[in-house]
Parts: sequence; structure tokens; C-alpha cells
Amino acid sequence: MEHRPFPPNATQPPQSRFPWPLIALIIAGALLVITLWLSPSMNKASTRQLNRASQTGQLRLSSVSLAPQEANNQANVDVYGEVSNAGGSPVTSAIISAIFKDKNGDPIVYAATADGAG
Repeated sequence: MEHRPFPPNATQPPQSRFPWPLIALIIAGALLVITLWLSPSMNKASTRQLNRASQTGQLRLSSVSLAPQEANNQANVDVYGEVSNAGGSPVTSAIISAIFKDKNGDPIVYAATADGAG
């Protein structure tokens, strides 16, 4: 007598007719499209750089005054002034640089050594 499993095809797992691999592929594609759509087109560093460039024309420097003084037997000059925001958006940081020139219009350059003597 031959052994026959009951019910027929009991040794094979049941096969689903639902196309799970196709559904998983569609969901993965949809997630990829949503991710690309929601991600910004420019990176944050270049966006910050553009914002800084657009803010430079907003600042106005006025009421500049010089206050020469001597401290520790060295001549110092304090520079005072007012900076105002003339633009419509807030400025979060600003850097002011200056070049001081002598009476001939040449820039003044101080060379310092490691021990502080100039």
C-alpha cells in the first residue's frame, strides 16, 4: 500500500494568488518619489551662503568716530559707530572689517613676533 498524504498536496505550502512582490515594488517606488519630492533642491550650506549675500546690502554704518588713547605705553584707537538694519528681514550675524591707512594712503601693517614685541 502506498502512502498518500491527506489532504492532497499537503506537503506543499499554500500558494497565495495575491501579487505581493508587485505591491512591494510599487510601494518602494512611491516612497522614493515622495522622498525626492520632499527633499530640498539645494543643500543648506549654499542656501545659507545665498542668504548672507542678500543681507549684505541691508546694513548701514553711520556715526563713525575714532577715539585715540594710550594703554600700556602703546597707541590704540577705538572705533565707534552705529550699524542699522535697513532691510526687511532680520540679520542674525554681521562681520565688520576695516583697513587703516597712513597719511599717504598706504595700509598700516603691524608685524608681531612670538614674544609680543613688534
